[in-house]
Amino acid sequence: MAKNIIFLIAEILDLKLKDKNVFHKKLIENLIKSDEIKNTTFISLNYDILIDNAIVLAHEYTDLDYGIDFVNYQFPNDWHRPNMERSIKLLKVHGSLNWLYCPVCKKMVLTPGEKGATKLFYISKIRSRKLSYCCRLCEDNYVPVLIPPTYFKELSNPFLIQIWNMAEEELKECEKIIFCGYSMPDADIHIKYLIKRGLINRNLDKPEVIIINNRNGKNPYEIENEIIRYKRIFGENINYTEKSFQEFAENPMIYL
Repeated sequence: MAKNIIFLIAEILDLKLKDKNVFHKKLIENLIKSDEIKNTTFISLNYDILIDNAIVLAHEYTDLDYGIDFVNYQFPNDWHRPNMERSIKLLKVHGSLNWLYCPVCKKMVLTPGEKGATKLFYISKIRSRKLSYCCRLCEDNYVPVLIPPTYFKELSNPFLIQIWNMAEEELKECEKIIFCGYSMPDADIHIKYLIKRGLINRNLDKPEVIIINNRNGKNPYEIENEIIRYKRIFGENINYTEKSFQEFAENPMIYL
């Protein structure tokens, strides 16, 4: 059942998010233009690769640091060994559509620029192991690395554990936390624990917390409940803005 849910998520995202990365590109371009990109770490709860591709397409900053190693990239300037002076850290705590995992060899494979998990879905319907996306070492089937949006989240993958630990370290050191398009839902208990651990173990003052999650016609009751959920984590010290992600992408410096 869990496998079917994961493949269904992969197919829906593939259909819904085609050519939807205009504002992700705009955000990265503006962060580079303002020279704030070097001070930014992205912690993403999304499976899609919109922000990934936007980062890679930025000419000045082509090195993307996922915080983990991939067995199919072994050279100094490849994605998993970035030039640290100009790399951008992207920690995807719920997995990614362009990551595949061999449960036998316990190795991660990157499918840069394309959604390998979606291809796995279509291959599985044909029921052919030999088409592609089988491990070259043991010839076993790859599996997608996606954590379904349920209350019970399976976090046994060692690479995801590494990413979660890195995300906690980033939360300990940051000066600002900017939430974009995130409502702090009740189901994300693990995210709340991650944030709390990062806040409790900080050596610095509390970070400034900015929430950017508005849209046209948003229900005031929905907004009120979001504010309550954020205040449960951060207390009264939050800035719940009236900005949408699109507006933030056009001018991120208003909050940076």
